[in-house]
Amino acid sequence: MTLPIRVAAILIVILGVTVGLTTILAANKFKQGLGEVLDARYRLIISDVVATIDTKLDLGVDLADMHNLQPLLDRSVESDSALLYVEVLDAEGIVLLSSDSSNVGLPAPHSWLSATRGARESAWQRSEGDTIVLGQPVVASFGAVVGTVALGYSRDVSEDRVDEVTETFMHIGAGAVIFFALALIPLVLILLRPERRALAEAEKRIAAAARGEAVPDAPGSDPLLSAACAGAVAAFAAIEHIRGEAERLDEEGAEAG
Repeated sequence: MTLPIRVAAILIVILGVTVGLTTILAANKFKQGLGEVLDARYRLIISDVVATIDTKLDLGVDLADMHNLQPLLDRSVESDSALLYVEVLDAEGIVLLSSDSSNVGLPAPHSWLSATRGARESAWQRSEGDTIVLGQPVVASFGAVVGTVALGYSRDVSEDRVDEVTETFMHIGAGAVIFFALALIPLVLILLRPERRALAEAEKRIAAAARGEAVPDAPGSDPLLSAACAGAVAAFAAIEHIRGEAERLDEEGAEAG
């Protein structure tokens, strides 16, 4: 493998590793950002429902009688495929209203009630398998918790979105690597042409020195390469001198004997 091909291969590998790491970093950043966006969006939905309930409570409407909230819950779920349900619970955890009518009248998980009591007026979040549950207590004007608004969304949908974006990033990165690889090889061949010639000249000088022949003039294009070449020639000359001296001493010793 010639020097330009080796240099191009090294650069392509470095480029590929860089693009791969950048893709992974971008995908993780997107996943984190998507999670924050979804969390903020769904908390806003809960806050809207809680604000509507607070207004009706101030007007003296009981939580169990707020049936006109049902269209709001239904619209929230219909607008987002990742959203599984939005529910309104009473203080005992019984589902009063839900975007999934089959849940009405059923008790909510005990962990939701515990989270509501612990959170008081702030929102809470729980992870239940493939579902993320967000909740916020409904607090009456006298400070008592009279219910909870809970929302569940699928973790799989958000992960599918991350996978789609990651795959797009990978395709873009692979295309960039291929494009730069095709452009890099001829560019390296052109840029390293003087170095290739200098190396060829240096090889000729070293080979001539190794054979004991007359050494041609050193190439002057690269001072460092010329110095290395001169050092190699000097080393071969020293070896030849030492070998000559050893032969002379052997001959003198034989004559003396």
